[in-house]
Amino acid sequence: MVETAVLFETYIRDDYARVSFDAIKKAKPKKFYFYSNKAREDHPDDLRRNELIRSWVKEIDWDCDLHTFFREEYVDQYTSLSGAINWVFENEEQAIILEDDCVASLAFFDYCEKMLDKYKDEPRIWMISGDNYMEEYNPHGYDIMYTKDMQIYGWASWRDRWNKIDWNYDFISDYERSGFIDSFFSTNKQRKYYKKLFSLQHEFIMRTHCWDFVFVNTGWIHNALAVFPSKNLVENIGLDGVHAKQHKKAPYNKEVTYTKDIYEIMNVPPFFQEDFLYQNKVFFSVRYKPTLFVYRIINKLKRMFNI
Repeated sequence: MVETAVLFETYIRDDYARVSFDAIKKAKPKKFYFYSNKAREDHPDDLRRNELIRSWVKEIDWDCDLHTFFREEYVDQYTSLSGAINWVFENEEQAIILEDDCVASLAFFDYCEKMLDKYKDEPRIWMISGDNYMEEYNPHGYDIMYTKDMQIYGWASWRDRWNKIDWNYDFISDYERSGFIDSFFSTNKQRKYYKKLFSLQHEFIMRTHCWDFVFVNTGWIHNALAVFPSKNLVENIGLDGVHAKQHKKAPYNKEVTYTKDIYEIMNVPPFFQEDFLYQNKVFFSVRYKPTLFVYRIINKLKRMFNI
């Protein structure tokens, strides 16, 4: 049984949420936070699917401290997800967080609990990620590593890190003026990519307060890192996010091949620093794909306007 609180974020994607929920049921968290945004009233099928997901509360047959937050009115995606995370951290010092399209292995929960305990007093560790899209890179055979490339398809963190978020996003202008990006990334392509990304994001984030961008970018000004496992422990089945229209898997949809229920950690890096080679390999094989970059920006804009 998982001791750490688990937050499950849902909306109307019952097909994805069903698989994710069944995986959570296997873990039997002792404290379970079940969140549901409300479907829009003028979308009858969405309302039906929304109510179906909420009915799954009746399936919680293990002994747990159950909390529910079922919104009575629809809110936009950004308000919805940040509000759900605010909710769990108002009540918990630490939590494991899963969106409705993230299917977690049992080892993921064990791994998160171990890492949350190990790094709770290390402020440079901003979050625990269950994702690894470059399993083939591990020259030293480490069971965990560190990166600034924070992946949020199955993750965990602490209240004090979450509460450091600068929702006004004022610091982003300092990024540009100070030359922060030039000194923070190790290759020219990375610098150009993130400068373009920040330029496109700025007005969008100021308007939406899109939580993942704000959380990660706030972490970077604290020189923060994420812990990630040597094996991918969570599969994103949502084809690159909410309302995605693509019909083939993205690098983020990597399957889980780790078969043990317990995540064994025997070989840990001797130095507390980022693995730059891993970061670069992830960047050039996963992030630095112009068509995917453009697609993700367009997709976020579509979600903003509910297209």
